[in-house]
Amino acid sequence: MFYWYLSPFRCRVEKERNDYKSEVDDLQGQVAQLSKLKMNSEKNIKTLESQVSEMSAKLDEANRSGADLGSQKARAAQEAADLQHQLEEAESQI
Repeated sequence: MFYWYLSPFRCRVEKERNDYKSEVDDLQGQVAQLSKLKMNSEKNIKTLESQVSEMSAKLDEANRSGADLGSQKARAAQEAADLQHQLEEAESQI
């Protein structure tokens, strides 16, 4: 009775359903790609944070070593000045 009337409607609905299904499949693929990218990004962030921590520790150690070398240099300069003064006194007594 109304089959001839419903047929174009049914075809249109079927086409829209297929279009929506295709769009959903595409979106699911995009979500999967974004999830992988997010996971890789988080892994890279952890690696970089670890490297920053290691470099920070090395920088702190280098700063401590530099400070130690500075104090050793100051002590050596003072000792050299003292020895120079002793030498000058010894030479003046000769």
